Amino acid sequence: MQAWHTEASREARNQQDAPSSIRELIEKRDNDVRPSAIPVALCGKTEQVGRGVIEGLKPEYEGEPLYPSKHHTPPGEKHPPFPPRLHEIRLSANMTRVSAARKVVHFITTPVSGAVILPALLSNQPPPSHPDSSAIGSGNYATPPRAVILGGAFDDATTEVLRKAVAETQGAREVPWLSQDSSKPAPPLGPEYGKAMVARVKEALTRLEGEGKLDGSYGGAEWY
Repeated sequence: MQAWHTEASREARNQQDAPSSIRELIEKRDNDVRPSAIPVALCGKTEQVGRGVIEGLKPEYEGEPLYPSKHHTPPGEKHPPFPPRLHEIRLSANMTRVSAARKVVHFITTPVSGAVILPALLSNQPPPSHPDSSAIGSGNYATPPRAVILGGAFDDATTEVLRKAVAETQGAREVPWLSQDSSKPAPPLGPEYGKAMVARVKEALTRLEGEGKLDGSYGGAEWY
């Protein structure tokens, strides 16, 4: 036990003397890999599909885990070293920056409710009560959505109703309006349909972010 305690103390001193502390390594990894989530509003006909899209837009990260799943105990040692050795904290060499995660703050099921809720959300206000309200979004209204994603049930006419309601609201944020491109092939309504839409929405949001169109200065129509 005394030998193990001595070894642990030595490891702790070595970590303190290392060029970068464990915390610095973790923070650097987080800063390099984890961009902030992009809040969006999602409009769709059914919560079944909406749930799949919301789940698919959640954060994604590539690379190995920061910590190994178990402490590695070298041969001949009865106890795992504590604190962990620096060389056992694996900051993956193939860890790459990914596009920012997206979080659906609110799911809108009808044009009527959307014409009331979206102006409030884009004015950085909580959504007013409405009979058609859905609760499957995150409900985090700290910042307004940076884009509105419209499902296939929201055609040009209903989209125009929503855009007009937002345009008439003083202080509402400018956002791109992403509509489904019906000319592109899509699976039948169901789980695979949701997956296909998620992939297309992600691609569109990544492109818009790269073009600087999610910063509140652009309110045009886009397609996914």
